[in-house]
Amino acid sequence: MTYKIKNWSRFQHFKDRRPPWVKLYRDLLDDLDWFELDPLASKTLINLWLIASEYDGCLPSLEILAFRLRLKKQELTNILSSLSHWLEQVDINSISEGYQHDRPETETETETETYKPISVETKFPPCPYSNLLDLWKKHLPHLTQPRTWEGTRQTNMKQRWIQASKKSQYSPDGYGNLNDGIAWWDSFFDYMANDTKLGQGFESNGRTWKPDLEWVMNASNFQKIIDGKYNK
Repeated sequence: MTYKIKNWSRFQHFKDRRPPWVKLYRDLLDDLDWFELDPLASKTLINLWLIASEYDGCLPSLEILAFRLRLKKQELTNILSSLSHWLEQVDINSISEGYQHDRPETETETETETYKPISVETKFPPCPYSNLLDLWKKHLPHLTQPRTWEGTRQTNMKQRWIQASKKSQYSPDGYGNLNDGIAWWDSFFDYMANDTKLGQGFESNGRTWKPDLEWVMNASNFQKIIDGKYNK
């Protein structure tokens, strides 16, 4: 068995290529799992992303990986066990032993990427931004309260509103009207405040980390809360 990067398509710069670089996202700064890694593990993770770019998101055998990272095999095994948030085990027989031989694409500093605009799902009630801000203040008044809520913040909140309202998600019936949606978020913030460790923040290496609403509205962080990762 060996490992592959979870959600590799998020990190690759080009598809079907051996990319010259991989994407590193700014929201890593607010990722609690990253925050709690020791220096060697965090450095190793970045190196793993780079190596995975040569194997379409997969990693070579532990022997090869240990050699390339200049680590002892047992030391590497211990580090990999701490990176389960970013890695998953796969059958090594399914991974090609060779590198991709496609010609790397030429990069320029002026290159830009084209992103598809976020679609607006009109079948759900419109996101009541002010109501959700009030609910955040109601249940978590001791955490940072945003003074403004515009731009990317609004976009992320709108997407979480739609995400939570879809059927077969976090409520068997989802919610189909404004009042049901507000009630769901009232319950969600109450759950955060009383049933998770997020309400009081975390102590790590002499520092205290506390989430803010922008962190909660990040897609990855929101899903972790829903999955119970931060339950007491």
